[in-house]
Amino acid sequence: MFRFHGDAIGAAGRMIAPYDDVIPAQATAALPELGGVARAHAGRFEHRGIFRFEEARAELIGRLDGEVYETLIMVAVEGLNINEMLTADRIVARLVSSRTRGDAEPSITPIGSHFENLRIAGYRVRLDLATDTFHALSTFSSLARAYQDDTDNSRERLSRVGSLAGREQASQRMQEYLPPAPLAEQLQAAAGEQRSTPDIYSTTLVRRVRGIPSHAARVCGHVIEIEGFGVIRLAEFHISRHWKRLTMLRVDLGSPIRGEWMSAAAQGNGSDW
Repeated sequence: MFRFHGDAIGAAGRMIAPYDDVIPAQATAALPELGGVARAHAGRFEHRGIFRFEEARAELIGRLDGEVYETLIMVAVEGLNINEMLTADRIVARLVSSRTRGDAEPSITPIGSHFENLRIAGYRVRLDLATDTFHALSTFSSLARAYQDDTDNSRERLSRVGSLAGREQASQRMQEYLPPAPLAEQLQAAAGEQRSTPDIYSTTLVRRVRGIPSHAARVCGHVIEIEGFGVIRLAEFHISRHWKRLTMLRVDLGSPIRGEWMSAAAQGNGSDW
């Protein structure tokens, strides 16, 4: 028997200073194990004038179509504003998965996930997202196989994704904000038949961040650090054999305001009993 799994979070956070607050999660929904439909909506939201958005909504669908189990997890946040330093017209996290009866693992793609009019420190941010690569290589196994087959043209695409974390340019201070290792590094280490693969690959959809001048921020892969504001992480993607999790925005606020915030997070698919 197949057990559906999916959850979505529109926004959540907490304040540390100068206030000590937990910010209740907004527009959250979870898919029942038997499938079906789950939806959540949050209207205009504001917390102490630091975090606000106009609307957040989540929609989850799980259904059996013939021999194929299908899952959709979508969450969108509109009109986001974080302390007048980060704004976005819309942020969308979207995961679509399918698994045929008897298959060992699902196909899960983030196609459709995106940012609209993202601005940081007043600058329009232009992002190159690798949704095409993770759409073409939609299963856990296909990612690893891309490094085993020299003739596979997906290998070249994936090698570019693997450089996302940009460790060669990372300053010592920025190292703590990066994923455990670039995806390509992990897959190359796991490509041999005698090697065991990691349980989870941690990476990001972001290939490149453009539009932020060096005097305004330090950019390291998908991580952006702004003095006097904090650290921004974009489109973090965690990949397991049976599920994937995408968090489009995480912010760790620094001095003088301290706190944490996340927006547009989605996770799915499911597994057999």
